[in-house]
Amino acid sequence: THTLIMGKLVGESGRVFAFDPHKESAMRLKENIGLNNMPQVEAVEFALSSKEGTMTLFSYSDEMADHGTASLYDLPNLQKTAVEVPISTIDTFVEEKKINRLDFVKIDTRGSDFPIILGARESIKKFQPFIIFEFNRENWSHSGSKWEEAKVFFDENNYELYFVNQGNIMPVGPNPIFTTSHNILAVPKSKINQIKI
Repeated sequence: THTLIMGKLVGESGRVFAFDPHKESAMRLKENIGLNNMPQVEAVEFALSSKEGTMTLFSYSDEMADHGTASLYDLPNLQKTAVEVPISTIDTFVEEKKINRLDFVKIDTRGSDFPIILGARESIKKFQPFIIFEFNRENWSHSGSKWEEAKVFFDENNYELYFVNQGNIMPVGPNPIFTTSHNILAVPKSKINQIKI
């Protein structure tokens, strides 16, 4: 649903790329794009990370409905199937597609959020997009990612970080307290005036 909403927001003159390595959910996404007549939206059937190659995608078994919980990391407490999928980076995709503008990146991957951000390092420096990602300390630990490393990365790239909660945003601050999962908005300092705090 987020993909179609973004497709409506950018209109016919914009582009939305939605990455989904899970075969069944990518197929459903393509069907929805077609049903809603959105040629500006493209479903891309590979996973994003910090490098190129292949990784194992873990997801619910076929008897279970929610493929949205797929992850490149073997998270606990899931009845899973596993399949090898291609992975690439946002930087590689931007270069191959000759993309000359990147305004917004949304990431929600159950553990791969920071590797994807690292794989977009050059694009972030060049385009300074707004970025929404999910921080969950347990899920991040499976990829070896740490909040402190993400904070340093965004500081070095002149970003401010905000909690997003039910449409409201609040500065993360230097000593945040995390409970479970949190949506984080990364805003370039040069674009702070474009958001309402």
